[in-house]
Formats: sequence, structure tokens, C-alpha cells
Amino acid sequence: MSDEDVISQTRAVEQAHALFSQYLATKALCSDEAAKDRLLLNHILAIQSAIYAVHPYPCIAMFRFLYPTITQHPIYKTTILPLLTAKPSSAAQTPPLFLDVGCCVGQVLRQLIVDGVDPTQLTGVDLYQDYLTHGYDLFMDGPDSEHPLKSRLEAGDIFDPIFIADLNGRVTVIHISSVFHLFSWDRQLAVAKRLDELLVNTDEGLIVGSQLGVQGGGELAESHVFRHDSKTFKHLWESVGDGKWDVEVAEHVWDVDLKKHPMKLAREGDVVIVLRFVVKRRV
Repeated sequence: MSDEDVISQTRAVEQAHALFSQYLATKALCSDEAAKDRLLLNHILAIQSAIYAVHPYPCIAMFRFLYPTITQHPIYKTTILPLLTAKPSSAAQTPPLFLDVGCCVGQVLRQLIVDGVDPTQLTGVDLYQDYLTHGYDLFMDGPDSEHPLKSRLEAGDIFDPIFIADLNGRVTVIHISSVFHLFSWDRQLAVAKRLDELLVNTDEGLIVGSQLGVQGGGELAESHVFRHDSKTFKHLWESVGDGKWDVEVAEHVWDVDLKKHPMKLAREGDVVIVLRFVVKRRV
């Protein structure tokens, strides 16, 4: 095992411990005695191996499925959590719903539960059922477990208008990370329009997330995938619904060697950035 692999595994365990030690179903993996036996690391590696055997993506090899990225969003503690944990003002008022698009193993949902959100308010969707199944294994909260997850998980295609159509116009917070940057401009526009259909028609509705981009924006010629900067991402939303959106985007330069990275992230000479965004409906 290389030094880089050891460092990667160490970081993965540190990241997982922060969530697993607080999540009821996985607390036992994080006791002092369990730590001596490397139970958490062995558990993570077993699940990683199972996922990678079916979907050998670099993000799985890099343990990105352990990172609840929503916690890194600037408005997570100030806006998202207060919105989702607020008590209804009357019996007739329904609790706000949360949807994670491209949820992978559902790490964001489990983090929200740890942070006090009622699990019945949460839905996670992903194209691959394998991710959802292995998510139950990872967090030890499958339907037949001692502490079953009470949130909704669905596998399906977000481009299918029938998929999760029962949530149309009902979701208060939509989280979508590492999804837009997978597609062409036209396909991204289709995703954005689908999110518009799912979002509540009030000024409380939020679409938040993150994605890779490049300074100046532009298309990768080989795949037609479009990489945004803040300007092009805002422009995309001008064609969604009535175009009345408030779009806030923060850019952070990602210091990455494009020649060494296993995925085609950008064009030669591009400056790769991470975009964190908030999209609000202007009612």
C-alpha cells in the first residue's frame, strides 16, 4: 500500500467517524474497543469494494461517498437546517420536504438526521439502485435492521417526468451536487426544469449544491459536457420556467493536476473551480 493510500484511508475514517459516531445505527463501529480492532475502516473498505465492483468511478475510489457535502455549503447552518427543523405553526401546515438528487449512498440524508431533521421529511434519489442498497449496508439501517432508516430512497432517472412525480411542487429544499457537471448544456437545462417542477412555488423554495466548473465556462469538445463559471450558471437559469430566479454562486479554485486526474475534468489550460450555488425562486 502506498503512502497516498494510507493517507486517503486515514482521512476517510476521520470523515466517517464524524458522522458514524453520532448516527444511531453505526455508533457501535466507533467505540474505543471497535477502534482498536479497526472495525470502522474494515467496514468502509468492504462497502467501498462492493460499490466499486459495480461502478468503478474515481469518486468511489477516493471515498467521496463518505462526505455529506451539504455541510460545506455557506447557508447550511444559517438557512437550510433552521428551515427543515422549524416546527409547523399549525396542525394544517405540513413539514418542509427535502430532496437529494444524485444522493449516492444517502450520506447527506443521514447527516441531516444527525443534525435534527425528521427522517420522514427526507427523500434521496439516484440513478443506481446499487448505491441505495449499499447505503443501507454502509449505515446499517436497512428495513430489517435494528434501527431502520425512515426516509424515502428511490432509484430512477431524473429526466423521466413520471419519476417521483408525487413530489411535484412540494419540495422546499433540493440538494444537487456533482450532477450538473455530468451533462451538456441542453441536458443541464432539462435537469433545471425538472427541479423547477419539484420545487414549492413560494419564496422559501431553495435549490442548493455544488459542481465542478472552469473559469470562463465552456464545453468539453469530446463529450459535449458543459463546465460552468458563475456567469454561465446564472445564464442557464434564465431559460428555466419564467426565468425569475435569484442565483448566488461562489467560486473556489481547485488546485488539481489535470494530467494526473483519472477523469477528464477540463480542457488543457483551464483553471478548474468548484461552484457552490443557491437558487431561489423569485415569487
